[in-house]
Amino acid sequence: MFRSETLTNKMLTDNSGLCMSYSDSYNRISAQKRLKDYEMLAFACKRAGKSRDEGRAYYSTGVLYDNLGKYKFAVDQYKKFL
Repeated sequence: MFRSETLTNKMLTDNSGLCMSYSDSYNRISAQKRLKDYEMLAFACKRAGKSRDEGRAYYSTGVLYDNLGKYKFAVDQYKKFL
Protein backbone atom coordinates (compact mmCIF):
# COMPACT_ATOMS: atom_id res chain seq x y z
CA MET A 1 0.00 0.00 0.00
CA PHE A 2 2.80 2.40 0.88
CA ARG A 3 4.47 2.03 -2.53
CA SER A 4 1.30 2.81 -4.51
CA GLU A 5 0.62 5.87 -2.35
CA THR A 6 4.15 7.13 -2.94
CA LEU A 7 3.85 6.56 -6.67
CA THR A 8 0.49 8.35 -6.78
CA ASN A 9 1.86 11.32 -4.83
CA LYS A 10 4.87 11.54 -7.11
CA MET A 11 2.64 11.49 -10.19
CA LEU A 12 0.50 14.27 -8.76
CA THR A 13 3.42 16.52 -7.87
CA ASP A 14 5.70 15.83 -10.85
CA ASN A 15 4.43 17.49 -14.03
CA SER A 16 7.45 16.73 -16.21
CA GLY A 17 5.88 13.53 -17.54
CA LEU A 18 2.75 15.43 -18.52
CA CYS A 19 4.69 18.07 -20.43
CA MET A 20 6.76 15.46 -22.20
CA SER A 21 3.67 13.52 -23.17
CA TYR A 22 1.95 16.64 -24.51
CA SER A 23 4.91 17.72 -26.63
CA ASP A 24 5.41 14.17 -27.89
CA SER A 25 1.77 13.90 -28.94
CA TYR A 26 1.97 17.32 -30.62
CA ASN A 27 5.03 16.21 -32.60
CA ARG A 28 3.27 13.01 -33.65
CA ILE A 29 0.21 14.94 -34.84
CA SER A 30 2.46 17.33 -36.73
CA ALA A 31 4.33 14.42 -38.31
CA GLN A 32 1.05 12.77 -39.34
CA LYS A 33 0.00 15.97 -41.14
CA ARG A 34 3.35 16.14 -42.91
CA LEU A 35 3.04 12.48 -43.92
CA LYS A 36 -0.25 13.20 -45.65
CA ASP A 37 1.26 16.23 -47.38
CA TYR A 38 4.26 14.27 -48.65
CA GLU A 39 2.08 11.40 -49.85
CA MET A 40 -0.09 13.87 -51.77
CA LEU A 41 3.04 15.52 -53.18
CA ALA A 42 4.43 12.17 -54.33
CA PHE A 43 1.15 11.34 -56.06
CA ALA A 44 0.99 14.73 -57.78
CA CYS A 45 4.61 14.51 -58.92
CA LYS A 46 4.02 11.03 -60.29
CA ARG A 47 1.05 12.27 -62.31
CA ALA A 48 3.06 15.25 -63.58
CA GLY A 49 6.05 13.10 -64.50
CA LYS A 50 8.44 14.81 -62.09
CA SER A 51 10.37 11.77 -60.93
CA ARG A 52 13.06 13.71 -59.05
CA ASP A 53 10.50 15.53 -56.90
CA GLU A 54 8.54 12.31 -56.45
CA GLY A 55 11.70 10.65 -55.11
CA ARG A 56 12.30 13.50 -52.69
CA ALA A 57 8.76 13.17 -51.38
CA TYR A 58 9.23 9.43 -50.81
CA TYR A 59 12.55 10.03 -49.08
CA SER A 60 11.02 12.66 -46.80
CA THR A 61 8.15 10.31 -46.00
CA GLY A 62 10.68 7.62 -45.10
CA VAL A 63 12.50 9.98 -42.76
CA LEU A 64 9.25 10.85 -40.99
CA TYR A 65 8.32 7.19 -40.57
CA ASP A 66 11.83 6.53 -39.29
CA ASN A 67 11.49 9.30 -36.70
CA LEU A 68 8.13 7.90 -35.59
CA GLY A 69 9.70 4.47 -35.07
CA LYS A 70 7.76 2.80 -37.89
CA TYR A 71 10.81 1.24 -39.50
CA LYS A 72 9.02 -1.18 -41.84
CA PHE A 73 7.08 1.67 -43.41
CA ALA A 74 10.26 3.75 -43.61
CA VAL A 75 12.08 0.99 -45.51
CA ASP A 76 9.15 0.74 -47.95
CA GLN A 77 9.34 4.48 -48.63
CA TYR A 78 13.11 4.37 -49.06
CA LYS A 79 12.69 1.56 -51.61
CA LYS A 80 10.23 3.72 -53.55
CA PHE A 81 12.78 6.52 -53.42
CA LEU A 82 15.41 4.31 -55.03
